Amino acid sequence: MVGCESCDGWFHASCVGLDEEMVGLLDVYICKSCERSTAQRTIYKQVCKRDGCKKSVAGSSSKFCSSQCAFRYSQAMLGAITNKTAIKQLSKALTSFPRPKLGVTVEHHMPAKSETSIFSVYDDTQTQLLALRKRQEAAQKAILRIQKRQALLRIAVDRCEQLPPIAPTETEESQQKGKKRKAGRPIDDRPCGWEASLIAEDEEVEELVKGEGEEMEVVAGEREVCMLPRRKCDRHQGWQKTVAVSLDLELATLTRTYESLQENQRLIEEANQALKISEEARELFLSKKQAVKRK
Repeated sequence: MVGCESCDGWFHASCVGLDEEMVGLLDVYICKSCERSTAQRTIYKQVCKRDGCKKSVAGSSSKFCSSQCAFRYSQAMLGAITNKTAIKQLSKALTSFPRPKLGVTVEHHMPAKSETSIFSVYDDTQTQLLALRKRQEAAQKAILRIQKRQALLRIAVDRCEQLPPIAPTETEESQQKGKKRKAGRPIDDRPCGWEASLIAEDEEVEELVKGEGEEMEVVAGEREVCMLPRRKCDRHQGWQKTVAVSLDLELATLTRTYESLQENQRLIEEANQALKISEEARELFLSKKQAVKRK
């Protein structure tokens, strides 16, 4: 649904001739009726400059919807420049340019060739790549820690299921005798079973769980276990599910972060390679141009 900013009416996008891409680009929508009766008009956001992308730009000072689109646009431009046919056509166009008439002085203000100009760019990208690799390593370590915590949780759940029931106290026995137990609802007299290792510090987790992946192994040893009756332990109520959901969510977030870092690294490496190719093409073009001048 899209809402008119003038009459506050709501319309189905398909009924007013708008598809999903156009709805995403809407900045201000004015319905046809209000356009006829007022001076207001529908305004669309600026579209990303890259061909094939229909998303709006990321900000007022940007021409692209994201850094990925900016990289892809640059790669497409560099690919066109490094095309051999395009270089030949450009060389012919420059060599066929008419010579200046006599009496006209042409001054060439060519920048001094710098040995470090291209290397400074490479240095910047190498610095970025190094930072990305460090962040990837940190994300991998964090993912491994979560996997080790999940291993501790599985062991804790298994041990909890094996704990013997708690014997009722004299007071509980007397209360049970004085009350009729409801059919189909037996009293849960099992221990809570929560273990303190589930909230251990990272260093302690490293000591409790050794190895990685399929070779991961939980070190045997004594554990601090909550032995309160499950029905009376409000502090750890449903810990099996809550801890599992929390760890799954954290693992999914870290995995997405790691994959995003990998994608950024790939884009930077591709842009770096394209930059090298364009620099080589530029040097080739300038050398051919100088050769034509000497003739």
